[in-house]
Amino acid sequence: MMGDNSSRYFANLHPFGFGPTQQWVDAENQFLTELRVLPAKGSDTDSSEACELELEPEKEANCPQLEEVHRAELREQGFTVVGPTAAFRCAVLDALRLANMLLGAAVNWSLGNFSAPWADKLLASNSEGCHNLRVRLNDEASAPFAKVLSFILPLAEELMQEPVEVPNCCQLASLPPDGAPTSDWTSQGDQTTTYHVDGRGQLKNNIALIVGVALTPPERSSSSWGAFVCHPGSHRNARLHQQYTDQYEGRVEPMDLGSPHMVPLGQADLLVAHPLLAHRRSQNWSCSWRHWVYYRLRPRSAQQNPSWQDGVLEDPLGILPGLATGRDGAGKPSELGSSRKKRRRKQAAARSGRERQEFGRRRKALGWMFDVHSASWFQECLLYCAMVNCLALHATCGCEI
Repeated sequence: MMGDNSSRYFANLHPFGFGPTQQWVDAENQFLTELRVLPAKGSDTDSSEACELELEPEKEANCPQLEEVHRAELREQGFTVVGPTAAFRCAVLDALRLANMLLGAAVNWSLGNFSAPWADKLLASNSEGCHNLRVRLNDEASAPFAKVLSFILPLAEELMQEPVEVPNCCQLASLPPDGAPTSDWTSQGDQTTTYHVDGRGQLKNNIALIVGVALTPPERSSSSWGAFVCHPGSHRNARLHQQYTDQYEGRVEPMDLGSPHMVPLGQADLLVAHPLLAHRRSQNWSCSWRHWVYYRLRPRSAQQNPSWQDGVLEDPLGILPGLATGRDGAGKPSELGSSRKKRRRKQAAARSGRERQEFGRRRKALGWMFDVHSASWFQECLLYCAMVNCLALHATCGCEI
């Protein structure tokens, strides 16, 4: 994703891969050594180059839907949880399978077993462990993650009120159980107190929306299972925004934001969060791995507009015009935000017209020749119900009318 280098989970990284390795020094962390994978022999392209991914949004009827209660929560709290559809659940299971396959390939690679050629160049290198694996979406092998994103695009476009730029990478956040093998893990709770805002200290982080998908359900054996933890309302905390860069670099003490909120999500639930929301993950004191996939999105127009996020600190909600309740600042209906509603009204009107034509045809066939328009709305409804019942009776006996 262009401009995503300022994010904590920046996407334009060296390839991770599963081929020959060499030591290299991270430019941002001079004392940190990582493994860089060389391009495979015979490859005519540099795997670190970003290529544009063309992704068609999924049919709207199959996608998770935003309701007004979700918009209100996103405005006030900075996050909301949207339930899945049946089709989205199926896509999430495919993504969970890929997540487990990637972790297995990474383990085999670390042990010297390069038996997963499909995984070559799929992962971007990182120094933060398996909770921050960047998966390239512009590879055929990562199709399940791209498919999940196709279900999210309509929702993101509704909030941004314009087409969304498809990122080249997503974040696979996989968290194994915390503690020692002999820990009394069943009685442990989350003891983490830190938080962060995406952007590595820069709050103009080139992100308009953070969308996370829970690939695994919460573990009932523990009260802390690696959940998403946040401080509701912190996306509108001007004092935090003013000092956050100094706070991130250690020049001032972190601001006390009070008790955090642990967000419970079921499998395939969708977390939609504002990019300025202060958050973290809780410790995983369960007996199972926890898997998430995160997408950091921005409008496609940001490619040609470097200043698109300039006013975000003064007006945090301005980057998501779809959060308004269907009206723009001038009090007129927002054209882009209501496009789907207009389409639905047009479809409903077309259905209504067809139904009225069918109503007239059947009324004439039944010999009820009186002017419906002179009857009341209630009489017309009664007539329609009686006619439908009559047609059902004729269908059972097979006669023609």
